Amino acid sequence: MWLLFIAMLLIVAVYGNYNLKKNRQLAANGDVIQREEYFWENTEYLYSGATYGEVMDAINRADFSACRVTITPNYEGSKICAFVAKGRFSAALVYHGEENGEHIYEFSVLSWKPDRLVTASVQMNGLLTILEKIFLSIDPDTEVEIQTNDVKTKTSFL
Repeated sequence: MWLLFIAMLLIVAVYGNYNLKKNRQLAANGDVIQREEYFWENTEYLYSGATYGEVMDAINRADFSACRVTITPNYEGSKICAFVAKGRFSAALVYHGEENGEHIYEFSVLSWKPDRLVTASVQMNGLLTILEKIFLSIDPDTEVEIQTNDVKTKTSFL
């Protein structure tokens, strides 16, 4: 029994160390940035001079392979770009139109698997970092407003 417990602790320690090193390397390369805890529970509103067409063109050219997401532009015929990391999380970038010469976008993580947050949070951070870089490359004056969402969770004992 004790041997099994020690083996489990060792596996957790090795896996945690591996993830820590991987995260440091991603940060050093600029693939992720330091974000506040539970950032995936927030919504980012982006106010930019970047048109929807420019943003979609840049998304189509960008390399999202590190995030391992499937991208669906113009989801169900609307101005929504869906991002899905199968079995981990789903997110969306929604275009709200133009107001006072600024184009308004909303990015949020719509759902996630709590038991996969260790790795999914790195993927979410990478996705958000790529999107922010896209906006800043098109319009360096892009502004971001972060709003905290009310999060509803389901309790499960299985």
